[in-house]
Amino acid sequence: MQNAVEHRHLGTATSAVNFSRSIGGTLGVALHGAIFAAAFRARLPAGVGLDASRLADSPQAIRALPEAARALVTGAIADAVRAVFLAALPLGLLGLAVVLFLPEVPLRETAHLGSEAFLEETG
Repeated sequence: MQNAVEHRHLGTATSAVNFSRSIGGTLGVALHGAIFAAAFRARLPAGVGLDASRLADSPQAIRALPEAARALVTGAIADAVRAVFLAALPLGLLGLAVVLFLPEVPLRETAHLGSEAFLEETG
């Protein structure tokens, strides 16, 4: 990205990319967290007296369960993690396809150091 913009727009372009990454990370964590929570609740067996919200918030609560119940909860967690990865797979493949078709921007030959280079460019 830094080679694709003029030197005078370098700071703005860099901050825009960092902001986009930050927003993307925030939305990605929220989306995948919601997928995990929904899948965990759906895969936790009903009628066995397990509170999904209490178990999701506390590893100690899972450790305190009897062995049979703990196996059910850890199985539900494993299934929920698999659901998160399966949901992320199409987005990852789409990202890969986009990256493969991005045009190559050659590196600059100059570093634009000093006031002379800046004045020549803005000139």
